[in-house]
Amino acid sequence: MTPAAKKRITRALILFFVLSLIPLVSWLGWNPAAATISEWKKALDLWSGILLGGAMLALVASALRLPAVEKFMGGMPESYRFHRFLGIATAGLLAFHWWMPRKIVETVVALGFAEAPVRKAREAAEGFDFIGWLGHDVAWLGWLMFALIAVALFGKFIRQTRWVQIHRLFAPVALIGAAHGIAGVPDGFLMGLGWWATVAIALLTVAVVVLEFRMTNLRVSGKVLAEEMVTDADKSLTLSAALHRPVEPGEFVCLSLDKSEHPHPFTVASVDAPAADGTQTFTVIVRALGEYSTKIVREPVAGRTVVLEGPYGEFLRNPDATKPQVWVAGGIGVTPFLAMMKAAKALPGTRLVWSTRGSETKLAEMVRRAALESDVELTIIDSAKGQRLGKTHHLAQYTAGGAEVHCCGPEGLVKAAAEGLGKLGIRPLVEHFAWR
Repeated sequence: MTPAAKKRITRALILFFVLSLIPLVSWLGWNPAAATISEWKKALDLWSGILLGGAMLALVASALRLPAVEKFMGGMPESYRFHRFLGIATAGLLAFHWWMPRKIVETVVALGFAEAPVRKAREAAEGFDFIGWLGHDVAWLGWLMFALIAVALFGKFIRQTRWVQIHRLFAPVALIGAAHGIAGVPDGFLMGLGWWATVAIALLTVAVVVLEFRMTNLRVSGKVLAEEMVTDADKSLTLSAALHRPVEPGEFVCLSLDKSEHPHPFTVASVDAPAADGTQTFTVIVRALGEYSTKIVREPVAGRTVVLEGPYGEFLRNPDATKPQVWVAGGIGVTPFLAMMKAAKALPGTRLVWSTRGSETKLAEMVRRAALESDVELTIIDSAKGQRLGKTHHLAQYTAGGAEVHCCGPEGLVKAAAEGLGKLGIRPLVEHFAWR
């Protein structure tokens, strides 16, 4: 994460925490020292609820892949990393909201600092009291949230489509949580600052969830025009579709050849200008990694209908023209740079350092040709020949002169490159997919 993005996020978190204290103090009548233990218990319940509601809202919003969110976070990988952090934070705040106010009160009473609060029995309502149930009897919702967060954090061995289906249950759970926040506000606190804060968070949560489902419905049908094996494990697919906006180099689309399979992300390797009717032809390169991508690579798919979602991503969107540009790619991570070169969008003097296994493949030929035509200086590090980035080839050789470095590839390579560049005082802009 860039220092600027880290500073923005830190300021936003501190600001939200400070603002959440205002309704807490208002609930205590602006005089916390004079508040009773019962008032403190209610205030802590509602304050922890606001913190939890804010975390849930940010958690759902950070999953939308909105360009504004990505820019604020400093890139798509950082956005997803922060999304994961918010999941952990939500679990912690849920535990705090559920248990800590009561435990704090019990501790204060046990230490003799206050008398035990007198519990008032809830008045029995005629028939089923939906508001009372929603405001108080939702322990099942808490356990469901814990389960969903656990699956999201530790469900790497679940098939991705099933994992996504389970993961998306968090949206309606967030809505129920927002309704619980409003229904659980005691009568004495209605129309206060805390009530308005709870309502605001609830309404924003509704808006974000509606936007999430609306974005899912932006999926369109396309067609696989052609396919070609470019390495033993990689297949190039030429696609045609009319997305909601044209695809640009550096972006990725999510695609599925099976309606029962959730769309998977693939970075575009080349893009053509859209036709008059909005239809655009572009290519992606699929590597046989998981069960689904292996199926695409091994089976013929030309002529089939494909479901597409996107485009997404801000990678390579705004390079600093005042600095030398160095692209570092690992394996199939060369695709966004290939798209930039084919679109003639590489800045003068750009250098591409590509670590791959096998330098005599069709993919390598495509990269060489594109680099030659776009005047990009190309260095291929072939691991099949015993060459290694960081051992036989060091990034210090290519990053002199205050270069701006963009890095895309497997998580291990990206992490190693970032650590090596960090020692040189360079913070790379990275792109890699680590969805789970």
